[in-house]
Amino acid sequence: MNILKQVKLVFAAVLMAVLLAGCYANVSGGGWMYSANLDIVDGELGYSDEEGGKATFGFNFTCDRIPDSKYAWVQGHLTYHDHGSTFETSKGKIKKVAFQAVLPPKRVKAKCAPYFGYDEELELAYFYGYFKGSYTPIPPNAGDGGEFSFFAADSGIQGPDKMDAISIELEGGILDGYTNEGMTGGGNIHLP
Repeated sequence: MNILKQVKLVFAAVLMAVLLAGCYANVSGGGWMYSANLDIVDGELGYSDEEGGKATFGFNFTCDRIPDSKYAWVQGHLTYHDHGSTFETSKGKIKKVAFQAVLPPKRVKAKCAPYFGYDEELELAYFYGYFKGSYTPIPPNAGDGGEFSFFAADSGIQGPDKMDAISIELEGGILDGYTNEGMTGGGNIHLP
C-alpha cells in the first residue's frame, strides 16, 4: 500500500475518533495542499479538468480553559482558496472555490489539549485538533454560506517532509459538499 493511501486511512480513523471526542486544542498554521479538483455547478459535484492545482490556507483556532471548571472558550478563523476547484455563483458566474470560516467565541465543555495518536504502520506520532463553525464564500455575494468542519494534524517533524495534514468539509450554502483532505505540500501546522 502506498504512503498516501496509508495516510488517508489513518486520517479517516483519527477523524472519526476526533468527531466522537469533540476535540479542541490551540492550533494554527498556513501553507498549501493539493487541490480537490472539484467543480460545483447547479449544486452538483463533479471533477475538474484541471490537474495538480493547489489549495492555500491560513488559520488560527484557540481553546482557553476557564479556571476551576470543565469549560473553555473556543474561537478561531480559517481562510481557504482552492485554485483548482470552481463553483457557480448564485448569479451564474464561475469562480474559484474560496471561503472565510469563523468560529465565534463559544463556551464548551473541553480539555483544551491536543489529542495524541500513533500509527504503527507509518511509524508516525501526531497531535490533532478539530473545530466546527460557519463559512462565507469569497466573494460574500457569491451565494449563501453554511457550516464547516476542520481537522488539523501536526506530526511534530520539522522540515519539508513533516507530514502535517488537514481535512475540510463544507455543508449547506453555495459550496455544499466541498471537501478536501490530505497532507500539506508546504507550510506548517502547529499544535503546542
